[in-house]
Amino acid sequence: MLNAGITLSLILFLGGSWTFDELLAKPADSEIDAVRGLWKARSIQPSAVEIAGRYPVRMEYATFDVTVFSYRLGRSRQFGAAFVPDTKSTDPLPVVIGARGVRWDYPVRDLTNGPYAAKVLGPLQREFVFLAPVLRGHAFRFDNDTYSATGDRRDSWDGATSDMIAFLDVALENLPRANGEKIISFGASRGAAVALLHAARDKRVGAAVGYATPADFFRLMGRPGENWSESLQAAYADPELPRNSRESQFIEWFLEDRESMSLQDIRRRLVASSPLYFAGDLPPTQLHHGADDASVPVRNAQAIKDRFLALDMHEPYYSVLVHEGFGHRLDESGAFEATRQWVRQFVDNGFDEAELAGETEVQRRLDISISDDDPAADQLRRIFAEAHDVVTAFWSGSFPESVNVIVAADRSLFDAEIPPEWGLKSQCWMVGLGVADFLLYLSPSAWPNEACEHDPTDAQHVLDIAAHELAHVYHGQTNRTRDFTGAEEVGWFVEGLAVVVAGQLNRNRYSDPAVAIQEGAAPEKLQDAWSGQYRYAISGSIVDYIDKNYGRDTLYDLMAATTQVEILDALGISEQQLLADWRSWVSAN
Repeated sequence: MLNAGITLSLILFLGGSWTFDELLAKPADSEIDAVRGLWKARSIQPSAVEIAGRYPVRMEYATFDVTVFSYRLGRSRQFGAAFVPDTKSTDPLPVVIGARGVRWDYPVRDLTNGPYAAKVLGPLQREFVFLAPVLRGHAFRFDNDTYSATGDRRDSWDGATSDMIAFLDVALENLPRANGEKIISFGASRGAAVALLHAARDKRVGAAVGYATPADFFRLMGRPGENWSESLQAAYADPELPRNSRESQFIEWFLEDRESMSLQDIRRRLVASSPLYFAGDLPPTQLHHGADDASVPVRNAQAIKDRFLALDMHEPYYSVLVHEGFGHRLDESGAFEATRQWVRQFVDNGFDEAELAGETEVQRRLDISISDDDPAADQLRRIFAEAHDVVTAFWSGSFPESVNVIVAADRSLFDAEIPPEWGLKSQCWMVGLGVADFLLYLSPSAWPNEACEHDPTDAQHVLDIAAHELAHVYHGQTNRTRDFTGAEEVGWFVEGLAVVVAGQLNRNRYSDPAVAIQEGAAPEKLQDAWSGQYRYAISGSIVDYIDKNYGRDTLYDLMAATTQVEILDALGISEQQLLADWRSWVSAN
């Protein structure tokens, strides 16, 4: 009974009587230190580790081999999923361990398409091992296989943090490719608070990222403008309290079935669930919050920011970004791009102060010339930073040279930037052109009137074109022609490689190559692959076949080729046999 033992404002527990004002009073330093002492004394020792399942998972930018581990933590049975990129390299990779959010009905988490952290990192996916602990009393699934952990699901904060620590132990012990020196704790909503608590408690964690972080259950989680203490008191006395209200969730997490606990012990639970009070223990941390978040008020983010400033924990090591016009979900806010750049700095430089005080690596190597009056200016700067990450993630390395991007406001300016010796006038479908020395891009703001076959409102399409042309730039910087002049007979490879690097085949942007084969449109010669309706599908698919069957290192070496003979000699195969093997591979897959 949620309302058992209440009389006016006095709450009668077996452990003593108290008021909600007393429960929610600001914690003293001694209470915070007492929680640190409890954490230090707590034994977290996973045992009986077993492999419970294995799955291949295809995400947007990479394929992962997933291992589901089963283990015991105390008297409970726990599970965790480890996502390791399916690459030929066996080098250790940085680790992102992510905590799930929580909802009043505790739904099963679907990991069939990967964890949210991988979506956030986007084109950087293949560079990380992702860990997803199920957390006590929760469940996750892969397709039709569900794994349910035992334990009290209401212990959603402090207890869940112990589960994070335990699964990290399991993963580092059993995954050779998990780099224990580069660990990021990540989460959104409840998961963000758990991620920060994990980072504060576990010194193996080198950085933390949180989206919509609940920071303080004493003062900040009530509705702005309302008295949180009075709201909880009224809710506690209501026998028909809806289970999906924030008051109901607070009562369930901290009070329900805990009538034998003292006020002191309940307050310790609140302290141990509120990362604000452990901000000084955090490694470098980046937080994102929507200014209009109705679930976790933005004052939570402001409070942590104020605490960072008070402790002289400064940017860029410790940053709190508030996104105007956004609520609890931040997918379209620009948070993903900011997180990718910040995480890249952690991985590459370990937050070296000299590096972070200046421009980022992407900013130094990506020079974008665009008018500030262009309505698409801010969008394109983000798009090209992300496209840059797509290309460098594919090749696992930086561009050989800096990249000069020129954004033309209209078609006439676009054509004016094309070298006159090329004798080229652009067609309506051409909105991008990339070679070693420059990338020319027609602004999406001009597409409605000056381009065909392109939708400027399709953000993925705008990104794909940017990544496609940047792939040409990378290729040009490794090819002796620099602009592919005289390399026309390998045009299929030049265009097919850009399709694969940009990830366009993965999103079915171009027709399935199997359709081309079924319709008799498959080429008899490689040079014919770059022609006709299915030229992108066929050229991209042939390059994809080479990548999958000969390896990424071989594909890299082929970028130096300017003739068909060079490509075939490097592969050690005839033209007809390569096409026959490709057709068989497409049919089999």
